Amino acid sequence: MKIKKIKIGVYGSEGSYSHIVSKKHIKKNKINADFQYLFNIDELLSFVEKGNLGILPIENSTEGIVTQVVDGFYKHNVEIIEELSLKINHCLLVKKNIPKIKLAQITEAFSHPQALSQCTHFLNKNKIIPVSFSDTSEAAKFIKDLSSKNFQSALGSEELARIYKLDILKKKYSK
Repeated sequence: MKIKKIKIGVYGSEGSYSHIVSKKHIKKNKINADFQYLFNIDELLSFVEKGNLGILPIENSTEGIVTQVVDGFYKHNVEIIEELSLKINHCLLVKKNIPKIKLAQITEAFSHPQALSQCTHFLNKNKIIPVSFSDTSEAAKFIKDLSSKNFQSALGSEELARIYKLDILKKKYSK
């Protein structure tokens, strides 16, 4: 008997923290799934209203409730069926092949506002300007695609470093 594939809507793209927790969940539960990457909370919740599953960040221990998501539950006829947890460890990611780049040379960090907020102390301490991006994975892709040598970075997961072939300048940093 062939098991039907289920569709799982994931907030962000490949390598986002929502994607990482989704992969762990389907592996643990031996679920046959296809991911649909969505960058808008309302779009993702509409996807769930159509009978699909969705993975969204609702809260975290350092910044609290993700208000956009909670607000979305009031607008959409969906329900939470399970809570998944993931320890978040941000890394400072830089473009490969920048010889001996040092933390003190980094001028900007691109990432999702939640990740930037979680790393406020680190960014301030190192005089790095936070720049909001749609999500951590899109910020990493942006850094990878930069054409010139620069001193910009992204905050995101180790998985993003692997996917986008970035160097990890500072590993597993979180507040």
